[in-house]
Amino acid sequence: MMMVHGELQSNNSDHNDDGFRDEPNLKQYNFFNRWDYMTKNFTFRTGIRALSEERIGGQFSYQSDNPDTWSDGYGIKIDTKRYDGFSKVGGVFGKEGSMTAGWMQNFAWHSQNSCFGRRVYDGIQKTYNSSFLYQLNPGLSKHIIDAGLSYKYDLYDEQLDDLPLEREESVPGLFTQYTYTDSAKMTLILGIRADFHNLYGTLITPRMHFRYVLSPVFTLRASAGKGFRSGNILAENAFMLASSRTMQIPDNLDIEEAWNTGVSLAANIPVGGRVLRLSGEAYRTSFINQIIADMDADVDEVRFYNLDGRSYSNVIQVEASGTLFNGFDILAAWRWNDVKMTIDGILREKPLTSRYKGLLTASWLTRQRKWQFDYTFQLNGPGRIPSTEANPEQYRRDDTFNPYVIINAQITRNFRKWNIYIGSENLTDVRQHHPIIASDDPFGDYFDSGLIWGPVHGRKIYAGFRVFFNRDI
Repeated sequence: MMMVHGELQSNNSDHNDDGFRDEPNLKQYNFFNRWDYMTKNFTFRTGIRALSEERIGGQFSYQSDNPDTWSDGYGIKIDTKRYDGFSKVGGVFGKEGSMTAGWMQNFAWHSQNSCFGRRVYDGIQKTYNSSFLYQLNPGLSKHIIDAGLSYKYDLYDEQLDDLPLEREESVPGLFTQYTYTDSAKMTLILGIRADFHNLYGTLITPRMHFRYVLSPVFTLRASAGKGFRSGNILAENAFMLASSRTMQIPDNLDIEEAWNTGVSLAANIPVGGRVLRLSGEAYRTSFINQIIADMDADVDEVRFYNLDGRSYSNVIQVEASGTLFNGFDILAAWRWNDVKMTIDGILREKPLTSRYKGLLTASWLTRQRKWQFDYTFQLNGPGRIPSTEANPEQYRRDDTFNPYVIINAQITRNFRKWNIYIGSENLTDVRQHHPIIASDDPFGDYFDSGLIWGPVHGRKIYAGFRVFFNRDI
């Protein structure tokens, strides 16, 4: 398989008249090549990927080929290169194919060179992952045992202005998993893994998944487990660099650690010869340690530190979907988010996160399949914004944002081997007003483009066509 993709986007919109591009200019190239060799009991797969991307944002007066960004306007330039390769080899052996084994590898080299006004961030990540897996299903019974070894290596070489940030992670590990399947009625998975991290010591990660068919209509699922994650502060919070805030990064940040639990109930209910699909789920993440990005303590700083207090995320979601009549499908969903963390000694809502979300989608394909109409309604609830009370009055913003609605729609006309379509994103032109603080003085003390909670690009109209070379009808 070989795939190539190219994209060129030149953006000239400035709906809020602040002199900044609503979206970055984009130039991107992708290449992917995969090779497979398969027999009845053996599989080999290998491939390579390559990505080259350039994003340019900031003021329209910024010239990306001029290094004097402070004299030609505030500019943002992000140049990304990524190359990776992978391989997978596996086989089935033993009596009646009761044993399988596989070895997977992945190599990656990722580079980012970027500037945010006068601020420069460069980073290189080199990664190697390897896993060996073995599965035993004696006599093709109800009991399956999986076990394996893994190794992960990451080398980070980052620099923010004159601050070097280097980190080397070497993590050998081992894991095992037991699966019990009682026909199609019940499945239980119990697993545990141990990783031996060169920086954070021994990390034990248990997990459990359970599925039970209560009746032909209802299915119950539950899960619980622990997770660890080492944070990449600058790469994950790059949007904060486009501000006058200084970055306070200590050298004692610990690995993130959390427990995850969840339960869900799904139902397929026959109604008038059709099926109404209903589901409800509730999940909780409780952090033992988390890296906090604090924009509340000081309006001039972003402070990173280890969690000192509570941090959790509760998510409840309900969903319904079905076919009202031939060709007309509808889906409705509602999610409630209760996400809080201890920031500057106070348990607060996570900033720039909606407390709830609603979704309604409808799709109608006419009887002769000539026309298709698609509609999406997204409701985004209110949320909290880090305080800007310490700024001068003209550079202050509200501490909360209100709910807003995004509507997308598309009409498609189908022909035998091709179709044409026209549509709109953000049909009602909803935008966050004045999203950039101190846009008139981007190199001053109060500039901040990191408090974006809603769309800034406004309404988009698009059209296109598709050609199906192998379609017979």
